[in-house]
Amino acid sequence: MNDYDDMYSDGSRISLSFSATNPEDEAVQSDSKEYIMNQVLKLPFTEAQVIILKYYRDMKHDDIARLMDMSRSSVKRYLISGRARLGKILQQ
Repeated sequence: MNDYDDMYSDGSRISLSFSATNPEDEAVQSDSKEYIMNQVLKLPFTEAQVIILKYYRDMKHDDIARLMDMSRSSVKRYLISGRARLGKILQQ
């Protein structure tokens, strides 16, 4: 089982849990992950990169800031705006 739980500065929380118990569940889970990644790649470049580094590479804000040569607060702003934009895309 893969778990992800993160608290954001605005008090909101994201909690994802992926547990596949059979091949069919694994296929659905794989399709869902691929769909979400395709939607992330539709975001503006910097928002997509920050989201990928945070959620797919499990990097800390400070590490992302250093890698992308930006401030920690900029990383947070890109995460907030990217998540909001991604949420709108996924609700369509």
